[in-house]
Amino acid sequence: MPTARGQMPEESRAARPLPPMPTPEQLGVSVPKPADWAGLRVRLDRLHASQFDLTKQADGWRFTCRLPNGRMLEGRGTTDAEAVQQALLQVEE
Repeated sequence: MPTARGQMPEESRAARPLPPMPTPEQLGVSVPKPADWAGLRVRLDRLHASQFDLTKQADGWRFTCRLPNGRMLEGRGTTDAEAVQQALLQVEE
């Protein structure tokens, strides 16, 4: 009498490749662009900004700095780079 084992043959149990994982954009998730910290620093240097403060707060980030004329710039954002960019917008207005 033949023996029945209840197992798949070895060649059928080989690992099958997984389908490719979708990108965040394909799933509808927005991915922020990486910050250009070198560019932000150049802009701050051109303004001769000093006394930088970048603080993580409960509702996001806060950035402040002082200009040579004594003016304080402040920016808030959901990311640290966004807070710096918001502060710099005050000078470009």
